[in-house]
Amino acid sequence: MLSRFRGRHAGPDEAVRVHGGHTTRPRNPDFERQESWAREAYELIRRQDDSEILNRNLLDAPRLDGSRGFTLAEIQQIRQHIFFETHPLDDYAGGVTHQRYAPSPDMAEAWLRLRRGRPLPEDYVLLEHEIAESRYYRDHPGATYREAHAAANLVANWQRITPDPTYEDFADLGG
Repeated sequence: MLSRFRGRHAGPDEAVRVHGGHTTRPRNPDFERQESWAREAYELIRRQDDSEILNRNLLDAPRLDGSRGFTLAEIQQIRQHIFFETHPLDDYAGGVTHQRYAPSPDMAEAWLRLRRGRPLPEDYVLLEHEIAESRYYRDHPGATYREAHAAANLVANWQRITPDPTYEDFADLGG
C-alpha cells in the first residue's frame, strides 16, 4: 500500500514507501539504500514498455549531430540495452561474466525525467552514450564492456557530466 507523509514533506532520510521500498530516491547517501531504490525503479521500468512515451517526449530533443529528436526504434534500442540485455562485464576474478547492468540510481532518475518530459540536458547525453554503446556492440561482435564504454565516451561522456540527484519518484509507474 502506498503511504504518503500526509500534511508535510518527507524529511531528508524519509521517502514515500511502497512494497517495503522507496518510490522517491532517498536523500540519505547510504549505498545500500540507493541501490535498493534503483533496483526497485528498474523492476518497475522493465514491467512497462514506455518507449512510445519517451518517443513523444523526445520528438524535438537536441542531438549531438545537430538534428532533433530520437526515433521510436532508437528509444526501444536504448531501453533494451540498458534494462534487458546482458553485457560482457568484468568479474572480480579477472574474467568476464555476461549479465545485465547493475541498477544505477542516476540512470533510473534520468529515465524517469525523460519519461515525464522533464529532462535535464545531461539526460540527452546519456541517451547518445547508450545508443553509441549499443551500436558498438552490434558492430564489434565479441567486444568487451570496457571497449564499448570507452568508444561510447568518445561520442558522449555522460559519466563525466552525470547530474546531481533530483530525487525522482517512481510511484506513478505503478507496481
